[in-house]
Amino acid sequence: MLMKTNKTFFHLTSAKAVIALLIAMVTPILYFSDENAEEKKLQQRQAALSALAEQIVFFFENDINTKINSQLSLTHSKLFKTTPINSPQLNQALQNYQAQNPEYIWVGVADTRGIIRSDSPPLLVGVDASERPWFKGGFNNSFFGDVHTAVLLQNLLPKNGRDTLRMVDISNPIYDDKNNLKGVLSAHLDWTWAENIIRENWLKSSDNRQIEIFLINAEDNVLYSSSGQDLSLGKNILKTNQDYLISTKALNIKSAKEDAQWKVLIRQMKSLSEISPPSSPLWFFGFLITTLSFLYLIVGYFIFRRHLNSENL
Repeated sequence: MLMKTNKTFFHLTSAKAVIALLIAMVTPILYFSDENAEEKKLQQRQAALSALAEQIVFFFENDINTKINSQLSLTHSKLFKTTPINSPQLNQALQNYQAQNPEYIWVGVADTRGIIRSDSPPLLVGVDASERPWFKGGFNNSFFGDVHTAVLLQNLLPKNGRDTLRMVDISNPIYDDKNNLKGVLSAHLDWTWAENIIRENWLKSSDNRQIEIFLINAEDNVLYSSSGQDLSLGKNILKTNQDYLISTKALNIKSAKEDAQWKVLIRQMKSLSEISPPSSPLWFFGFLITTLSFLYLIVGYFIFRRHLNSENL
């Protein structure tokens, strides 16, 4: 009878010990499954940032190239080839072009010496623009410049609540019907054009929580920040990479000058996605069960030893 009691107790205790051991083994598996799930979410967020960066770059490249080609079509038109650049007809064409493209805050034509002969709005006729980048860059080729504050137009155009006007220049040479250079056509894009492209794509993003979007030039100077950070911070913004998921995508604008080779950088705090075991209910449950299971094994062992000793007395 004593032997039977010992065997029964042994079997029951062993069974419970096996169950406890299985729980102790399975719980870490559950934990690492949870860990892998969090890692997968992190990868999905990274993929989403990359997709958003590519989308913004696509919109920029498509819109910039469209504008350059539109301007080329204008310079190749019969009117521009055969009409004097200071004629009323050409000036009217500039007004029509600006009306069709309201993001241009100024459109003008300079002669081969850099003197502005026609413009819309009519603000700079007779002004020497020979030292301006848009004239030098557009003298022989299509030109897309870096963003800059207005110089000649700073005090001539409404700022609409802004301290300074920021713009981007697009220029192309004008040739007559005998292929002789007549002058340079330039259009100045209001910088809100770029801000709107970024903002519209940002709002369409499926996960825009704490996302920051930066437009950066070739020297890593920040041209635009969606968070409204001081642009003078410049490269310092790029030194905080360890706390962020980051995606960077460069624009491919063949006619851009060297410092206008922009790239889009998007970052999001890792804390939204990174593994944080103490805050995970599954991790806490697994830790509790594992601890209790090992305690049960230890206590069960000593109880079983004590029981055997008492039966042998």
